[in-house]
Amino acid sequence: MPQVRLLDMALEDGKADSATAAGLMRQHGVQMIAVLGGDGTHRAVATACADVPLATLSTGTNNAFPESWDATLVGIAGALVLRGQVSPALGLRRNKRLRVSGPGVDELALVDVCFSRQLSTGARAVWRAEDLVELFVTFAEPTAMGLSSIAALSSPVSREDPFGSHVSFGEGRLLNAIVMPGSLACVSIAKVGKLPIGVAVSLQPGQGTLAFDGEREFEVDQDSQLKIELDWGGPLTLAVGPVLSEAARKGLLFMPPAAMQVWQ
Repeated sequence: MPQVRLLDMALEDGKADSATAAGLMRQHGVQMIAVLGGDGTHRAVATACADVPLATLSTGTNNAFPESWDATLVGIAGALVLRGQVSPALGLRRNKRLRVSGPGVDELALVDVCFSRQLSTGARAVWRAEDLVELFVTFAEPTAMGLSSIAALSSPVSREDPFGSHVSFGEGRLLNAIVMPGSLACVSIAKVGKLPIGVAVSLQPGQGTLAFDGEREFEVDQDSQLKIELDWGGPLTLAVGPVLSEAARKGLLFMPPAAMQVWQ
């Protein structure tokens, strides 16, 4: 059985614990980190994992970033990559990210950044569609739930596309989006456009809050001078589907491994 080592760390009962744990695992030479959670948890881990790949398990509230795979499949795929049976070039995927920078600010998001007129972070969730001002996304899949579904249902963007999406809210076309589980939110979209890689975009001036991956993190005012930029600096993640397809093609789960054949 694998050796289990407990991390020596003080708990803060918050997202900082996930980042601290990821940093310690990296220092101990861990080759892959399994993350159980939603977008917020994966974002916290991504701040400290550097180039240690993540095996993502969707168990949170907002689950756009971690894909829905059974844990057994994720474990098998991770083992195939770590044992060298499937190459990292095929088995690991580099993700996009959004960076928000400005005086005293340097934050990242894996899925979306949203500017809302809600004045305080409060319970953190963004739930008032009428308060939305701008939305930036790294990718937007029509099957997703949360803020990224707004972009997905108006102009889908894949994880592999070399661009993201920028949505401006205001007078325009009305869209029913699944912003929260169990309900539709009607949002008015003024403009949707591509967000190129490596081009810094200035945030609209105004007072409100910025949400990262669905959670309001900090307040902004008229004098805030923030820029948002999309790049390929996100974490490496395990590509479960391609790994298992390669395993089937090469017969890697036969004992001993053997190329797949057509049996009569």
